[in-house]
Amino acid sequence: MSSKKLILLFLLSGVVVAAWETKNYLELSQKGHPVLAVPQSAASILSIVAFEKGFFQQHGIDVKIRYVGTGSEAIRCINKGEADFATLTDWNIAVIGLDHVSAKVLCTLEKSYKPAILARKDRGITKAEHLHGKRIGVLSGSSSQIFLERFLNKRHIEGCDLNFKMLSPLQLQAELISGANVDAIVLWEPYISNMKMILGDRIMIFKDEPFFNSHINLVGCSDFLEKNKDVAHNLLQAYIDAELFIKLNKAESVDIIARALKISKAAVEKEWDSYLFHVNLDRALLEAAIVEGYWGIIHRGGDRDETLPD
Repeated sequence: MSSKKLILLFLLSGVVVAAWETKNYLELSQKGHPVLAVPQSAASILSIVAFEKGFFQQHGIDVKIRYVGTGSEAIRCINKGEADFATLTDWNIAVIGLDHVSAKVLCTLEKSYKPAILARKDRGITKAEHLHGKRIGVLSGSSSQIFLERFLNKRHIEGCDLNFKMLSPLQLQAELISGANVDAIVLWEPYISNMKMILGDRIMIFKDEPFFNSHINLVGCSDFLEKNKDVAHNLLQAYIDAELFIKLNKAESVDIIARALKISKAAVEKEWDSYLFHVNLDRALLEAAIVEGYWGIIHRGGDRDETLPD
């Protein structure tokens, strides 16, 4: 199959699924079933375990999971009434404030967002410094863009041609496979494992975990929370149960996540001990959101003296 046909297949499959899901989840939300929008990635481990083990139902909540590609999609679901809750990164929390989205943060669930740069070896990229002057695909205005900029700045890598035309992880994958428009891309799990399966040793993977990590946070639509305070309380209880289950049942938890993300157990196990699962709400989230909020103001063309909303 040609590169152009492969890219078209990726994009068409995403459009069809998205159209069906939009109608389906909007109807569910209107019928009183809480809809939780979560990225289908390692950033949603607690949500996946809570759903698969039935902890939501045990606390009397018939939650419907809506898998999305990115946190930006999850925010759009909240805005359009297609989801009542969502799991978001620190950057997504900053976006909620900057865009005055009617949503409230309930808690932090885990610390696990780990993006990476995937680069084609046939473009002469075998070390991080080889990224100098290369074309890198990244989702615009995303946590992955923040990671990329920090990664490049830390190593004084300049002259990169950042391509912001891709709108989803599927497009990024297709472009890296094609190689026509990019030499490297920024992605996260399970997409990293997907690319390793497809391209094997033809790609290099660059991470920077000590330098970049992120909280994964639960937010709820303000209107829904005002009318359904008991649902929010029970949802948090379900997450606490999921946290305890994960800590006591690592093997089964790994198996659940591997099935849900459609990647190998070995890939999940390799990263598992670097994840921190803890349902809480502390100042660390606020501090991270403030830093990334000011990054957002600058990159959106705002004034450096502009202040963040409360």
